[in-house]
Amino acid sequence: MILNNIFKKQSIQLWMLMRMEEMLESSQAAISSNLLKVPVPSDYYDEKAPTEIQDLIDMGFKSSLEVRNYQEELKNRKRLYLEEYNRVKKHNDQITSANDEIAKMKERLQFLLKARKVYGEDTILIPFSAFMTLLKKYNLRCGIFENFIGEIPKDRVQDLKNLLGVKNHPKGVLELLPVTKLEYKSSSV
Repeated sequence: MILNNIFKKQSIQLWMLMRMEEMLESSQAAISSNLLKVPVPSDYYDEKAPTEIQDLIDMGFKSSLEVRNYQEELKNRKRLYLEEYNRVKKHNDQITSANDEIAKMKERLQFLLKARKVYGEDTILIPFSAFMTLLKKYNLRCGIFENFIGEIPKDRVQDLKNLLGVKNHPKGVLELLPVTKLEYKSSSV
């Protein structure tokens, strides 16, 4: 029963993953097109004071109302620039982060599709922690066949062969089919 549910979930997941690849491509393009131009200070203010203000400063009227008003306006323009710069930076960082997530999803998708291609359409990929939970729940063990010391009923041998994808060994011993190594970025499975 539990394996049937896993198989159903895997089939649905594969269908979703195959459709996801095309969606990821279009999403990444759409997201990237929303990058904003990072503002530059000259769009908001000029460090060089207008001639009439600079003349007042040069004559020593640094505390005059005109100079103080100009300095306050310059301070406000710098604040507006920083607010806009931070808003745009945050927006662009979110887009970059979304693009990174999409790239990771595409990488995972390619890995899953490759695993299914190598191991077959009925391949089940589950997290190791879920696998260990299943073993514990049903009091099962995992290990190498040659270390198994229990008895296998003769009527179950063919079921085991079919389930595990094994072939008959000339000596009548079950042997797993060779496993191909799959590369997943820097790690391998």
